[in-house]
Amino acid sequence: MTQPAPNILIVDDEAENLRALERSLRQKYSIVTASNGPEALTLCEKQEFAAVISDQRMPGMLGTDLLARIAKVRPLTTRVILTAFTESKEILDAINRAEIYRYVTKPWENAELMGIVQQAVEHHELQKQNRNLIEELGKKKDELLALNKNLEKVVEQRTTELRQVNEQLSEMAMTDPLTRLLNRRAFSIKVAEEVERSGR
Repeated sequence: MTQPAPNILIVDDEAENLRALERSLRQKYSIVTASNGPEALTLCEKQEFAAVISDQRMPGMLGTDLLARIAKVRPLTTRVILTAFTESKEILDAINRAEIYRYVTKPWENAELMGIVQQAVEHHELQKQNRNLIEELGKKKDELLALNKNLEKVVEQRTTELRQVNEQLSEMAMTDPLTRLLNRRAFSIKVAEEVERSGR
């Protein structure tokens, strides 16, 4: 059974950029497009995307602002910024603020874009696997704690039973089974204790 293609959301206010990006990626991915930030946010609230590729300069909301908000709604979605501006300080600030995985400069090279999107999808899958492992470990930890509590109860119960059996054995070793009076062994121990006490 073949797995469905990962969902990719592309956000750009220029229709021709959306079409070009969709043409580049649609063979390998299921593409959803949005022309502005609010529309993209609504889409992210309704469904999960492996990656979101957003233009930086859009009216109403910068791409980094959009991706920072998507990070809160869908923290496992990998975020990629598309920008024509190559000022390194601006890009670094944007990457840090929105926790952006990678950035792509316009005009993009299709091979580079495909490589970055592939890495973004793999990053998304790894994050999902990590989250699932952490959840499983949490469940196993709870199970182990419950087992440990049960084990402690069983050990306590067995210790009590063993103490009672030892007391019964001690009593049986010192008393006559028929009369319940102290036997010769108990008498000898008692005499030895009394002799020692009188010596003191």
